[in-house]
Amino acid sequence: MKRLPGQSPEALAARDALRAYLRAQEAAPDLYDRAVVLEELVQEFYDHTKFRAPGGAGLDGRDGPERHAVGAVRDAARAWREELRAQRRAERATRN
Repeated sequence: MKRLPGQSPEALAARDALRAYLRAQEAAPDLYDRAVVLEELVQEFYDHTKFRAPGGAGLDGRDGPERHAVGAVRDAARAWREELRAQRRAERATRN
């Protein structure tokens, strides 16, 4: 991946650490485990935009455009994990 204009060295280091982690785990985690990690990472971004770097709108002053965008990604990640969880349950039910 190339560096985007304005990216800080800290952001690049975090991205590189995440990429290294994922590459080291290629054979280990299954689809559901990856979905859980994805949801947890996006939740961290969401919490950051809400509590540590709020965007200024809404009743609480924490409802900015970044939070809305990250919230949509978080909701999609959560829905994906829930879908996989339901599939796992269905598979286990048919085996029993």
